[in-house]
Formats: sequence, C-alpha cells, structure tokens
Amino acid sequence: MGQERKRRVEIVQRRLLQTGAPRLQVALILSLTAVAGFLTSFTLLHLGVPWMWLRSGLYKRVTQIESRHWLRAALPQTFLPAVLATIFFTIAGYALQKAVPEAHSIGEVWNQVMRS
Repeated sequence: MGQERKRRVEIVQRRLLQTGAPRLQVALILSLTAVAGFLTSFTLLHLGVPWMWLRSGLYKRVTQIESRHWLRAALPQTFLPAVLATIFFTIAGYALQKAVPEAHSIGEVWNQVMRS
C-alpha cells in the first residue's frame, strides 16, 4: 500500500510540474479556503451567531473528519449541533420578538433593553 501511494504522489507531482504553476495553484487554494472561512464566520455572525466559541465549535467538528469519508462522517457529526443551534435561535428569536415586537434587528432589541 505504501509503494502504491508513493507512486501516485510522484505521478501527480510530475503532472503538476509539467502542466501548471503549482505554487500559484496552492496559493489559489489557500486563498479560496481563507475566503470561505471568513465568509462563513461573517455570515454566521450576521445571522445572529455572535459567539465565536459556537462558530469555531461547529468548525472544529468538521475538521476532525477523515478526508476519504468526509460526507459519511460530516452528516452525523454536524446534524445534532445544527438542529440544536436552529432550535436555540428559533426560541431566542421568538422570545425577542415577544419582548420587543417593534424591533426589526437584534441591535434594536439591544437598544431597547439598554434604555429600559
């Protein structure tokens, strides 16, 4: 098994060096990964997940998945946290709407609470 993997790595390495700019490709992959991480965190923040521990907790569960079987492992490991987060934010949204019905954002709720 070790020899087969080594042979495949050499084939991919030769192909990358012959057909493209591997440093540029790696830089592009890293840049896209960074942008995806930033956009995910930014989106979760603006969807009402201000707690970094929750955003990074969801991220850490996904990064522990073995890459060969990522889909098979990703669904069971992320389903329960996603459902719990959905339930929590649904209840929180309902409670905030009942507390300050005229508010259209969490910022307006916060301002109302601070004025009271």
